[in-house]
Amino acid sequence: MRSIRSAIARPSLRRAGLVALGLILAGSASAQVLGPAPAPEQVTLRNADGSTRSFDPGAALTELKLKAVGPIERHRRHFATEATMEDGQRVHVTFDMLGRIAEIERAEFEPSRTAPPIADPKAILEKAVAAGFSNPVMSELKRSHAVARATNQKNEPVELHIDNAGTIYRQIWVRPPTNEVLR
Repeated sequence: MRSIRSAIARPSLRRAGLVALGLILAGSASAQVLGPAPAPEQVTLRNADGSTRSFDPGAALTELKLKAVGPIERHRRHFATEATMEDGQRVHVTFDMLGRIAEIERAEFEPSRTAPPIADPKAILEKAVAAGFSNPVMSELKRSHAVARATNQKNEPVELHIDNAGTIYRQIWVRPPTNEVLR
């Protein structure tokens, strides 16, 4: 009897016992409180007013002919996943908090630093047109790459990062900032 009293008197053992007892009594209550887990292809967002909405990143990826290879990870201000392109190359895909694709960047891609610097910006713009973009305009010309603004096939403005060899390695959707607050 004495050993039980001394064990109960120690705060650390008392806390551990209470936690264990709470888990035993709760049983499946956590599943009842949290509800069923969402399907892996659905991401549910909570708006500032408490309402919820969901988006399907898989559908957005399929529309761009990408296949997700990793889970959707939530970061503070965006969602991210890895996907593969039709040719098998891996890309990092970033979604904004509204569920729209914000950026696609080739994984493990280093812009060609061995190619000579771009002498003719028109050649870079022709590469963007050949890739299916319209109305390209050069916005920056750097030593290792160029940045151009263009319109994609869905008539959305994008920023393209093109290395000296003419490879488009990053697309960023250009959208006005939203003032919607999400938790």
